[in-house]
Amino acid sequence: MLNCGIMSLGVDYMLKSAVGDIKTIIYNDKTSLIKRDSHKFLVIYGATGNGKSMVSTLKMIKRIFQAKVHEKNFILAGKDITTLEKRFINSDYSVLNWRPFKGKWVYKKQGVGGAKVIFKTKTGDKYLYLTPFNNKDAYSSILGNTLNGVFVDEAVEADDLFLQEIVSRVNRTDGTWAIF
Repeated sequence: MLNCGIMSLGVDYMLKSAVGDIKTIIYNDKTSLIKRDSHKFLVIYGATGNGKSMVSTLKMIKRIFQAKVHEKNFILAGKDITTLEKRFINSDYSVLNWRPFKGKWVYKKQGVGGAKVIFKTKTGDKYLYLTPFNNKDAYSSILGNTLNGVFVDEAVEADDLFLQEIVSRVNRTDGTWAIF
């Protein structure tokens, strides 16, 4: 049986823009539930522009920063590396570039070891590997590692085999989580 929280944000997600600092986010009942949620699987859905990516990214970062010493390998999966870079690495609208996270990570472009974000946390370096979910050769090399957490951005566009593999791996590994 899956330990899964499924939540719809709806359109009443926030009262004002929260760009730049997570302290400016105004949570409603639904986003507050996500903030406190500890399920192994978290599926967030809703209309375009309602804050799903922002809340999901914040949840992922929080889980990475709270990871234990031995929990080091995480995945951020999306359509392709370029799209992930635009949405999460280079954008001022990305939670990664807001206070208090700005400056607490470095990005290494594709090369030896693949594209990755390295977070500097109290429990050591944590690696967030970027992978396309529609390229089996690319994601197969990452899925060979022990995973401690996965965030699949725009999961509805993902390859079914990739999603099945992620769910299977997360379900059988203690302490691992996935956000869709």
